[in-house]
Amino acid sequence: MSNESVCSTSFSRLSFDLPPPSSSPETLFVKPHRSSDFAYSAILRRKSALTFRDFHLLRRIGAGDIGTVYLCRLRHDAGDEDDDEDPCFYAMKVVDKEAVALKKKAQRAEMERKILKMVDHPFLPTLYAEFEASNFSCIVMEYCSGGDLHSLQHNHPNNRFSLSSAR
Repeated sequence: MSNESVCSTSFSRLSFDLPPPSSSPETLFVKPHRSSDFAYSAILRRKSALTFRDFHLLRRIGAGDIGTVYLCRLRHDAGDEDDDEDPCFYAMKVVDKEAVALKKKAQRAEMERKILKMVDHPFLPTLYAEFEASNFSCIVMEYCSGGDLHSLQHNHPNNRFSLSSAR
């Protein structure tokens, strides 16, 4: 099994455990179903708090009302012996805090972050990490290839999925 397929494989269960209230934004929360996930363990192996410089942005994969989503991968540590392995891919949502404040959508962005932090479900992308970078707020999530469900739905006749597509 290749690393890319390992990265996209997930065995999940629903968990609504709230993170401890005294946590800092750089803290990573272990989600029970991610303990054997290659992509998640790559982030947990980092010895220091993640920053924007720990990621290599590959390309823009989407943009919305409050942010832009990039396909990215972790940069290798200098002492990392796994340099020859294929990298896992992540989706990084970058939100300009000033632009969100001007649009008066700061609460919406904060609520999205809180919900992603709380939710642990097989049908939703998992939040791996979050951090601040100058005027930007970044959240690193599970990369789900194939685009978003809303766009996919509009490509089907009558904006409905056939039974075979839904399966």
